[in-house]
Amino acid sequence: MQTFKAVILISCAVGIVSSVVRLAAPAGGIAKNLDLVIGAVMLLAIVSPFTDDRFKLSLPKPDDIANAEVPSSMTDLSKQYYLNSAENSVEGYLRQKFRASGYDSVYADIKAELDEYNYIVISSVTIHNAPENSKQELIGLVREDIPDCEITIYNGADSVAMGYEKGQETSLKGAEI
Repeated sequence: MQTFKAVILISCAVGIVSSVVRLAAPAGGIAKNLDLVIGAVMLLAIVSPFTDDRFKLSLPKPDDIANAEVPSSMTDLSKQYYLNSAENSVEGYLRQKFRASGYDSVYADIKAELDEYNYIVISSVTIHNAPENSKQELIGLVREDIPDCEITIYNGADSVAMGYEKGQETSLKGAEI
């Protein structure tokens, strides 16, 4: 900051002195040469504070930037965040879709993964508390939006044995991948 203050101060001082010299100079051919000399003095005056040994301008080498790596823990955390967000969004969407179709006690667990292009893909859907006679209809509801996934269905008795009792929607929040 001090360097920039010095540049401004020096350029103002040289500008004032050069204006006085121009006014005092005789008219004619010498005025063109005088403008050249004043321009050179102005340029040197502006550059001189940057040549001081106190002024340091350091930029990282291109090799250092190219070799910098993203910490793996950060990428793992960001992957986990996006996968959990996708799973929760799809679970909420399917829950609303099931309820709109008359299946109030049906819940879905989603498993999302990243494919080779780092796109989020729903790999499996597990449906809990499904009535016995509605398995094909529930599969159809899921296949409308997620055609390529593995679907597992548990009826009410299987879900209770696994800990998914009717009305325990909160137990499905934050399901592990």
